[in-house]
Amino acid sequence: MPVGWAIAIVALWAATLALAVVVLGILRQVTPALERAATLLAGLGPGHEGPSVGEQVPEFAARDTDGELVSDQELRSRPYVLLFLSSGCGPCQQLAGEIRRADLGALPSQLIIVTTPDAPQALGLPAGLRVVTESSNEITGPLNIQGLPFAVAVDPGGTVRAADVPSTVKHLDNLAAVLA
Repeated sequence: MPVGWAIAIVALWAATLALAVVVLGILRQVTPALERAATLLAGLGPGHEGPSVGEQVPEFAARDTDGELVSDQELRSRPYVLLFLSSGCGPCQQLAGEIRRADLGALPSQLIIVTTPDAPQALGLPAGLRVVTESSNEITGPLNIQGLPFAVAVDPGGTVRAADVPSTVKHLDNLAAVLA
């Protein structure tokens, strides 16, 4: 083997080892940052917001788009699912679009959508759904809803049976199914 080739191979190995050392150094700096980010993001997950399964729904009251009062006391006679949406939330817009296109079956009788006053038109929610518009967190506050979309399934006794971040109508159906 010519001397030039031998020198080139040794230089290539040296460069590869130097690159490996640089990559390992970067990983040592990035790993703690990723661990801190994971800890912060875990605090934002669905398990850390909203009411806990098994607890009683706190008192709340707000008006729906027809002007009817919607309160925890008024809803105590039947199971229901509160779905919290916002027009400024991408996942909420996607879920609202799926709600517009889907055959909801029996879900509308249990579903109550909670949103801001501007959102029903912006989300294009179909007629026949009960929509509550809150201007000062009349429902999201007592239920500790921190991120959207979010859904809470409540039995006739006012006990939370499921709470989750829904991504599809099927997911909403599954939440409502725990109330059957």
